[in-house]
Amino acid sequence: MYEVELKAHLPDMQKTRTTVGTFAEYQGFLDKHDTYYRLKKKQGHITVRIRQEKETPPAEKAESPRNTTWVTYKKKELRLAKDKSGYEVNEEHEFSVSDAEDFALILKDAGFKKHMQKHKTAYSFIHGDFHIELCTIDRLGDFIEIETFSDTNGSARMKALHDKLVQELMLCGVSPELIENRFYSELLKEAE
Repeated sequence: MYEVELKAHLPDMQKTRTTVGTFAEYQGFLDKHDTYYRLKKKQGHITVRIRQEKETPPAEKAESPRNTTWVTYKKKELRLAKDKSGYEVNEEHEFSVSDAEDFALILKDAGFKKHMQKHKTAYSFIHGDFHIELCTIDRLGDFIEIETFSDTNGSARMKALHDKLVQELMLCGVSPELIENRFYSELLKEAE
């Protein structure tokens, strides 16, 4: 499964939240604490993320908040469209674990080193095949992330999905000129 995602800087969180709320279904509020572990290889590295996530469903669902620990491994690729806007195509493997500390110990014993941490809060929405998050990233500010999934990653399929992501971004009231081509890890490194 391939995750296709773009992100953009968000100049006005409240305005965008109001706009998105007119056409997308609100899923709840997310509080995500990510710790990244990296294993250096002869050529490059492998990164694994442990995410401790608290999901607070909308009040009308009358559900209790859920706490889940996710482990994610992605083979990341950044592609540029003709207009130079960037989008990610990630081969993603994700599963839940019962104990973040125990899994972190396994990673450390396997040679992984703690690389970085990220804290994100987000309002989560669904619109058709798109997952939309209006995010605040500590030290970076507000962003919109829009993602969808594909069984294949051929260039024609990815271009078509990128075009749909840009259309969805504009539907959210955000200009494609605000698309951010860099990974959050790059932005966080610059912010240090």
